[in-house]
Amino acid sequence: MLIINDSLNISWLGHGGLRINFKDKQIFIDPYKVSEGSADLILVTHSHLRHLSVEDINRLKKDNTI
Repeated sequence: MLIINDSLNISWLGHGGLRINFKDKQIFIDPYKVSEGSADLILVTHSHLRHLSVEDINRLKKDNTI
């Protein structure tokens, strides 16, 4: 985990995946085989299966996830 400051940290999830925590928000980029979390925003860079895991997106999303 890379801690930038008290309100921002970035975690590598493997492959191309990242989790960014900023204040009270959690952003996932290319989540793949993510075991925990609750996303406010999910970004997918392209449709390769290690970048677009529908299973992980469904596990991470909330009613108001973008």
